[in-house]
Amino acid sequence: MAFKFKVSKKPQYEFPSNKPKIAKEGEEVLSGFVDGIPAARGEEFFMQEVRKLPNHRGSQFRMALGAPRNMPGWLEMDALVETVGGYRAFEIDDMSFVHLGQRESAEARVKDMRRLNGLLKYGITPMKGIEHIDAADLDNRQLTKKTIAELQL
Repeated sequence: MAFKFKVSKKPQYEFPSNKPKIAKEGEEVLSGFVDGIPAARGEEFFMQEVRKLPNHRGSQFRMALGAPRNMPGWLEMDALVETVGGYRAFEIDDMSFVHLGQRESAEARVKDMRRLNGLLKYGITPMKGIEHIDAADLDNRQLTKKTIAELQL
């Protein structure tokens, strides 16, 4: 008697569709871009709400640091916001499933130090260093407003 393997009839990978997503009932329609750069839903909410603040003086989305974009040594920072009180630098991270060991957390700290060094070359010193925001806190406009209020931006 020979052993028989079961073969799955379902394909292992489903290709993403090219059809545009249709907004559900009551869901806000977003462009998917900030300043002409593709952005996730939370990033777009964050930048729109930050730019509505009364103390907002300027902001830049996906700023390239360290080297020109797509060259060796370049890093990207999600948002740099200038307020009346000074500069604030933000990284929007998906922290839904993060189990960082010592090595990964050390690499993240080194990247943050490189980002700060890149900002210092432009003469910019963020007030609180690089601030990390969970992408889950930016799922909708109300959560985004609450998160911005907690950040005291």
